Amino acid sequence: MALIKLILNNELCVNDIKNCLNLAQPKVSMLLKELRDLKLILSRVDGKKRYYSVNRPVINQYLIGIKKIISDFESNGSDEIIVRRI
Repeated sequence: MALIKLILNNELCVNDIKNCLNLAQPKVSMLLKELRDLKLILSRVDGKKRYYSVNRPVINQYLIGIKKIISDFESNGSDEIIVRRI
């Protein structure tokens, strides 16, 4: 979550992300790959560097889904949340 928050309003390269989050480069690369696989972030190449930013349309879709789950939970009156694949 900290990584997404960090690149929410700024494009950053791996080295900048590594320094801001105080993580090792392999860990940052692994996190970026997981987020790319989920299509939560975008990347672009500029020379030898790759810059990362948030994929806002996809993030918005996730948020809409989460709001629906919460709304269903609140209207259901149950203590149990049922997670469905979207």
